[in-house]
Amino acid sequence: MIRALSNIIYNIRASSEVSIDASSNFRILWGLWILIVNTPTYRWLAEVPHKLFHHTWLEMLGMSIPDFSYGFYLSLDLLVILSVSLVTLGIKARFFTAVFLLTNLIGYSIENSLGKINHGGLWFALIACCMLSDWSTKNAIIPDHKWNIHKTIVSILAICIAFGFFTAGIPKVLHWIDFDVRSSGVLKWWLSGLFTEANAGLFDVNMGEVPNFVLEGMDYLAAIFEVSAFLFLLLGKKYWKFWLIIASIFHLSNCILFGISFISYIPVYAFFLLAPLYNMKTFRNWNMLIAIVVVIGLIKITLTLLDVNLLLKVSVLNIYLAMFFWGALIVAAVWNAIKDMSKQIKIN
Repeated sequence: MIRALSNIIYNIRASSEVSIDASSNFRILWGLWILIVNTPTYRWLAEVPHKLFHHTWLEMLGMSIPDFSYGFYLSLDLLVILSVSLVTLGIKARFFTAVFLLTNLIGYSIENSLGKINHGGLWFALIACCMLSDWSTKNAIIPDHKWNIHKTIVSILAICIAFGFFTAGIPKVLHWIDFDVRSSGVLKWWLSGLFTEANAGLFDVNMGEVPNFVLEGMDYLAAIFEVSAFLFLLLGKKYWKFWLIIASIFHLSNCILFGISFISYIPVYAFFLLAPLYNMKTFRNWNMLIAIVVVIGLIKITLTLLDVNLLLKVSVLNIYLAMFFWGALIVAAVWNAIKDMSKQIKIN
């Protein structure tokens, strides 16, 4: 039993391994991604009537969410910009990753108390695991000390991804794999998006016209795919990356068919899929990076203070943007996989 458990732990660590050098380079790209593409913002919550906020756990304790002023949400937005800028530059990045994490946990919790679920679990898992990893110990202006638990933390992130999909897949296995072509979970998703989100994808695909046996097959593939993550993680690094590529294709299809972007998950998968690319070259042009971060940060702060809200996430532009980046990630990951295969062939 102990030996089997030891083998499982070893396989997970081997499959999910990402070096400290790769993680530190990823930190810079992640920071730029947050600043340019996917900056969380919470100022809009100040315009929501306070009676619409309902937090179950607080209400069980006889409490409620305070009626925060605009200044509170403004301070959250400014903290997001400031903390991610310092993380990108590697200025006490572990501490400011924690600041970024806590700030977004507060804002996200209030946002979700409106009854809206944004599927942010893996995004927070990435940030929390990176905070505990050694991504802030290299390629940094003021590096942190190593905690020497980097491999373990990266493995935990991979387990979080697998567990998240497994928990999402179990209900589908129980209800979608029903051997009844008269019912379809995929069609239910599409109809839900059509009637509750005012759109069901971008290309006017009418899922109602798809043959029942095709919809049934899509149900089975989705359910089996989601519960299979742990298996691929245990099989080895190549299999784990293959599963992540399929997961990226899965999210791209969600963009096209259902109008669901999952854009915040792109860095989560890219952390593993593009790790060899991060290892290629250590970032050295710090003057250029500092200039880029300062300029973008100042622009973001100015727009925030002027209350200019670039809410791409509530527009169709976000779907197109997500499609572009999901496609780019898939192409880069496949190219990297082919390159690794060619190296193995040459070695053999």
